[in-house]
Formats: sequence, C-alpha cells, structure tokens
Amino acid sequence: MICPKCGHTNDDGNLYCGRCGGKLRKKQGNGGLKVIIVVLCIIIAMQAIRLTENKSASGSSEVPENTVLKEEASGTPVTTQADSKHLDYVDGDWESVTLRDGSSTLTVYALAFTQELTRCKKMTVNMDVTMNANTQCKDWQVWGRVGSQFVKLDRISLPNGNGATTQTVTFNPPVTLDAIAVTPTIPGGYSWSMSLYVTDVVLD
Repeated sequence: MICPKCGHTNDDGNLYCGRCGGKLRKKQGNGGLKVIIVVLCIIIAMQAIRLTENKSASGSSEVPENTVLKEEASGTPVTTQADSKHLDYVDGDWESVTLRDGSSTLTVYALAFTQELTRCKKMTVNMDVTMNANTQCKDWQVWGRVGSQFVKLDRISLPNGNGATTQTVTFNPPVTLDAIAVTPTIPGGYSWSMSLYVTDVVLD
C-alpha cells in the first residue's frame, strides 16, 4: 500500500506509514459498485412483474391474433328452445293396463313414459313383435294415455305380420300423453311378445 503523504510503499496490512507515520487509506475495490448493480436489477425486475400483474387484473380489450372468441367456454352443449321441442329418445317402463274397445276389454303392457309428452305433434314408434301360435298380424293399433284414459291414436303396419317395424305417427291436433300401447287389430285369443320404444318426438 502506497502512502499518499510520502509515497513510501508499505505492506497491505499496515494502518500507518512506516516512514512518515501518516495514516494509510485502504484501497477501494469495485465490490460496492457490484452490490449497487445487483440491487438495481432486482428493483427493475420487481417493477416489471408489478406492471404485468396490474395489466392482467385490469383486463384488456385487445384480442390476440388467431384467437377464436367463443360464446360458450365449456364443451357442454346448451339446450336451446328449439332443442327442447325435439326429444331423440323417451325413457319409459312397462305397465299393465286395461284397454276398452267397444264392449271388449284387453289387458296388455303399455310403455309408460318417465316424462309426460306435452302437445306431442309426432313420434317414431319402434317395435319388434313375436306372435305366438303361428299367428300373423299386419295391422296394429296405437293407443295413447291422454289424461287417465287410453284412446286410439293411429295404426302401424307390420308388412310381414311378424318381426320389427318403425313408423312415424303424426298427431293433428297435438296431444298430451304419458304412455302408449300397441295391439294387433285381428280378433282372437292369441298372445304376443313385444319390444317397444319411442324416438324422434316433436313437441308443439
């Protein structure tokens, strides 16, 4: 360490000059400058983060390029008024009922819907019939429970007299019903088994 007073070279650990006794000043390094630079960098980084957070919180009216705006954020389709007028499928359970046709009665199983069809305009009736005792019937009667009474609504053709068929039944004016039954139109003491379901219901 060089003495600023007399210029004598002293050891680095000396506090006073060995020649003149003057007080020696320690050599200033650049450590303080490094600390200042690091502190400034930290302050600048914190300010940048704060500005970004403020911008996100306030929201931006700008839409980034190639971003598609969607009215619905979720992938779940929204049921519109038009959709509520059309039912793809109607759930139901079998229920034993008694039908009265003139002076005769017939006890059969009807398909009772889990929900009432309000002002039904049309429906597709799907059935698969197995006739017993080698009987065949090509013409079948569709019954609907309107209020608490079963009434005749339409007829379904079963071309082979047995097996599966699908037919759209139209109601004019629309009816409100909660069950349907399908029975053969030919008289006799025979029996049959049937699978029956309703699809493509259109409500008024």
